[in-house]
Amino acid sequence: MRSADDAARIFPYLRPGAEIVIVGGGLIGLEAAASATVRGCKVTVVEAGPRPMMRAVPAELSHEVRLFHESKDVRFVLGRQVSELEGDGRVRCVRLDDGTVLPCTAVVISVGVSPRTALAEAAGLEIDNGIAVDRFLRTSDPFIYAAGDACAFEQVSGPRMRLECWKNAEDQGTLAGRNMLGSDEAYVPLPWMWSDQFDRTMQIAGQAGGSAEDVRRRCPDGTLLIYHLDKDQMILGISGFGSIREVSRGVRMGQLLMERGIRPGRKALADPEFDLRPLAKAAVA
Repeated sequence: MRSADDAARIFPYLRPGAEIVIVGGGLIGLEAAASATVRGCKVTVVEAGPRPMMRAVPAELSHEVRLFHESKDVRFVLGRQVSELEGDGRVRCVRLDDGTVLPCTAVVISVGVSPRTALAEAAGLEIDNGIAVDRFLRTSDPFIYAAGDACAFEQVSGPRMRLECWKNAEDQGTLAGRNMLGSDEAYVPLPWMWSDQFDRTMQIAGQAGGSAEDVRRRCPDGTLLIYHLDKDQMILGISGFGSIREVSRGVRMGQLLMERGIRPGRKALADPEFDLRPLAKAAVA
């Protein structure tokens, strides 16, 4: 599943009682699983890794999402790969690498993306997990800029990063345009992504990986927010899964605290009764 046309072709198969196997437990795969389940399908997700959403989501949040899907009768088969699709002109079952056979009426394959770099390669530009650009979004040819999902940009420290998110493409496109007109602005991202699954949402802002400590805040409605801190208790990122209201409010507050360099402390972050808004407002004042 890579385009709107693909989604349109899949839609007629998502009918009540259909047995759907989804190959790939990433964001798109789980969104498809939720949509198919809501339409009355019996869904099995096959993921080669040990947990869903390995690349995009912290382990604890991944576990939370998986438990919620399982409560809706989505079945997960982890650590297995597909060896064969079997049928008679139409797929009837999926055979896994351990011999397991999963009967199905349709298969949705959602196994990740690769950056389209053919045009950049033809132009002789450097490729490094995407179109290589510096912090100003210049390619190896200083007269050519690149922005969006296909470009891998330099960070202040660490390896190049490529963000597969519309927000990144929007921000980079605007900045690249300014730099082409004579500005000299470095791209310093505050990554943000979201995914709606069933009646819940997931959002991640900042850098959720590589934290020294994670602080959990469990809201009264069951929403889980996780603050990812460095060794000095500075917030590096925040991730959440639950109600749209609590996740959106919690992640936005986490973004403000990050942007303003505020360190509320472990106890305040963990306490759902502690109002973080005055801390952010006081920093502005």
